[in-house]
Amino acid sequence: MFERVFRKLGYYTEREANRMFKPEAAAYQFYCEYLGPEDVVLEAGAYRGYTTVGLLVNVAKFVYALEPDPDNFRHLRDNCRGLEDHIRPLNLGLSDREEVREVRGRGSYSNFVKDLPKGGATARLVSLDSLNLDPSPTVLVLDCEGMEHLVIDGARKTIERSVHSTLVEIHEDTEPMVRDALKRAGLADIEVHESGWSRPWRPDEYHDRWVAARRPQG
Repeated sequence: MFERVFRKLGYYTEREANRMFKPEAAAYQFYCEYLGPEDVVLEAGAYRGYTTVGLLVNVAKFVYALEPDPDNFRHLRDNCRGLEDHIRPLNLGLSDREEVREVRGRGSYSNFVKDLPKGGATARLVSLDSLNLDPSPTVLVLDCEGMEHLVIDGARKTIERSVHSTLVEIHEDTEPMVRDALKRAGLADIEVHESGWSRPWRPDEYHDRWVAARRPQG
């Protein structure tokens, strides 16, 4: 499965690659059902590229990997080294407008806020529509720490132009807003997937949930 990664990124052993570049269960189910070998994926909240490379290896033709946290982005860029013809890492976050926010936290727990003491790391946020990406994404994968509905509102022109499917992380307080934003963007056939990832001390508790939606057929 990871032959392309081994060839491009020779500094990973087979064991390391299988451990690091493996999509979680709900995401992998979405990839198998919704993606094809000609799809162009935009992954917002790519973290350090562990799922990004998995997307490329398993299904997609090309991946835009957006990560706003500067520390995570450095790891993302390193993990995508040698795959520049297939992955374009961008040190950006998405929203419905352009702004700069400060980053709080580190690693997978980083997010951004408006009001922090000066001197911390900052993240630039833009709307997807303002990027005018070429080739244009056909699939969106959004993990944006509760801002997913804003990201969708800032991507409506792109969605109308080329996107056929989305996978969006949801939380209890954001699910209604995400569903409304997807409908405003013209996407339907919405279904919820559990992540399949649980904390070792709480095996019955899912870490997160995802909404999958696509453009109506016909």
